[in-house]
Amino acid sequence: MRKLLRHKLEFLHAADSGQTLVLIALGLMMFLMVAALGVDVGYLHYQQEQLQKAADAGAIAAATALSYNGEWMDAGLNDVAANGFSNGVGGVTVTINNPPAAPDPFAGNSNYVQVIVTKPIPTFFMRIAGRYSVNVTSRAVANAAGNASACIWVLDPTDSGSLLLDGNVNLNASCGIRIESDSPSALTKHGNSGSITVGGVLGSIGIVGRCSGCDSNVTPTPVTGIPKFNDPLGSVPAPVNPYTCGSAPQNPPSGYVYQPSCYYGISVPANGTYTFKQ
Repeated sequence: MRKLLRHKLEFLHAADSGQTLVLIALGLMMFLMVAALGVDVGYLHYQQEQLQKAADAGAIAAATALSYNGEWMDAGLNDVAANGFSNGVGGVTVTINNPPAAPDPFAGNSNYVQVIVTKPIPTFFMRIAGRYSVNVTSRAVANAAGNASACIWVLDPTDSGSLLLDGNVNLNASCGIRIESDSPSALTKHGNSGSITVGGVLGSIGIVGRCSGCDSNVTPTPVTGIPKFNDPLGSVPAPVNPYTCGSAPQNPPSGYVYQPSCYYGISVPANGTYTFKQ
């Protein structure tokens, strides 16, 4: 009888040991799942923050370039890449939309640029559940409606003194000036006399390069280092010239009226008044 009771007790002890192993295994599994939530989710959150910084930078760059009629797509891609996420590298996808795509609240509004950055992020503990990577996406939208519209476009890409004020010349514009030259003296102003004044709500002076001689008589202060921009009339077919081009009269007297025509080398003396008829 004692032997039988001892045998049963040994059997129950062995069964308890088996259950303990099962409980330990389940406990380890739960621990690993918690570790997955702690390590993987934290890492994914960190990566999303980095993606968000890149998307924000790309949206601001693209919107700035768009406001100057520049290469907004390239500007956005370059700034996203400068923040560590190059389109097509390491599974990264960068999408730039103008106007933003749905379901963005600014979808269809051409004054906004949308940047979407997606990257597959590798996991650590989640691999136990078969998740080897998770696609993380960040979005950013920036407003380009400061679109400083311009009425004077200087399109030489490299010239020094591309826009030159020499002497007592006063240039007044009711909208913006854009100078594409990347020269350190793309806008050059000689002497203390003369001025450039840009007015209007959206008036500004934007230069791809720099300004030489700009002082308080140049208002507002030029924005230098803007992105390269497109010819605003580049997509418009050139009109048929109804005139025969010829040399302009040199140093005409004050009050001279230029009739509609095609002129080479217009040069006028200082302190005169000249009229260009439409």
